[in-house]
Amino acid sequence: MPVRRFLVMLAFVLGIAPGTAHAAIAARADDPCAVGERYFPATRLCVSPRFAAYWDGNGGLAQQGNPIGKAVDEVNPGDGKTYRVQYFERARFEAHPENQAPHDVELGRLGAEQQAARYPTGTPPRPGPCPIGEQAFAPTQRCVGARFAAYWAEHGGLAQQGYPLGDELIEISPLDNQPYRVQYFERARFEHHPEHQAPYDVLLGLLGSEQHTAKYGGGRPGPSPSGSPAPGNPIIFRDGFAEPQSGWPTGRAPGGEGELSYANGGYRIGIAAARYGLLPTNAAVGSLGDVRIEVAVAKVDGPNDTPFGIQCRAKNSDNLYAALHDGEGHAAIYKIQGGKSTTLASTGKGASPAFKTGDATNHLRFDCLGGALTFYANGQKVAEAQDATFATGRIGFAGFTRDRGGLDIVFRTLVVYGVGGNQSVPSPVPAPTSRTVSGDGAGPLGSWR
Repeated sequence: MPVRRFLVMLAFVLGIAPGTAHAAIAARADDPCAVGERYFPATRLCVSPRFAAYWDGNGGLAQQGNPIGKAVDEVNPGDGKTYRVQYFERARFEAHPENQAPHDVELGRLGAEQQAARYPTGTPPRPGPCPIGEQAFAPTQRCVGARFAAYWAEHGGLAQQGYPLGDELIEISPLDNQPYRVQYFERARFEHHPEHQAPYDVLLGLLGSEQHTAKYGGGRPGPSPSGSPAPGNPIIFRDGFAEPQSGWPTGRAPGGEGELSYANGGYRIGIAAARYGLLPTNAAVGSLGDVRIEVAVAKVDGPNDTPFGIQCRAKNSDNLYAALHDGEGHAAIYKIQGGKSTTLASTGKGASPAFKTGDATNHLRFDCLGGALTFYANGQKVAEAQDATFATGRIGFAGFTRDRGGLDIVFRTLVVYGVGGNQSVPSPVPAPTSRTVSGDGAGPLGSWR
């Protein structure tokens, strides 16, 4: 049966195509919020007018992240009083009606709370003056390096970040299990990400997400999908999806059929329409040949028979390889050539025990090495095929719906390894496309064989 498919690319949000939309706070016809509240479709949550105004005036998505929980009453660990709060990915907003605006909204001391939980004995102040090039903070007797000091000054300073509480140290990130140099401040954790170019080489840790998960439950980021790094293979690209400038397209399809966004420490594909697909690729990475792609992904909402997964060697939305699975444990490797899908290998009608079913997180790996295509789930091989049609192309994700819409999936902890000295080659950004695609009856929108 013919199927409509729309590929949202970076050009979509830059206004090259008609129908662009703001992904972070776009309005929806099914907006469930009370009058005056703002709806955040990326996480399907409402934010009060006062918190929304604070979000707007203090860095928005890049500084605070999306809301990740409803507003609740919490006892403040500092003074023992109860305040109305709401958690965002990088912060906890607190309503302080005893203060006059604009000081009636404050950020919680998440940095202090998280540092105390992780390092209960603390760290002693550094003796003597700060080294040349570092900034001294007398109230806490700490030194801050030039890179972090510049970020502190440019992103709200004392009001937004607070004073430094410790020296720089190395921590293993819960997002990708990689070591990063970090420093705790009263309201934040600064992280140095050398894989990104300035000014995005300093990011704020997802302290709001981490603390909200610890208090109220929810999925934590998992380990590397394969359980271990690829020996001898360099990391070409790594993305914890903490920054919306890492190269993935965002926006809504002109007809509202689907949406792409950064959300809750991940990259989200949401598809409202039935028999529809989104295939975003990363514009920043360029064209790759032999690669190993690893990512954690979970279906947040939607039917269990909807396929989603990873792309490799994507020339455009009509020519690519895809490794897909669904919430029932079925999986297949597809070739889409000239808009027509062909099943190269599959688990058949039987489900693979390698997959966690339903809304559980699965750790996927897709090896595209020469003509060999191999799909792994949670460290176990589930499908393999041979095909040499496409030698290079972009990496990407994919999500499709069948007879019912409502698919909502989130990708986390992406790592791309180069194999055999593979290097990224810049490639142009194709224009967004919307067209009919036919299949062999067992393609992404047909039934599993």
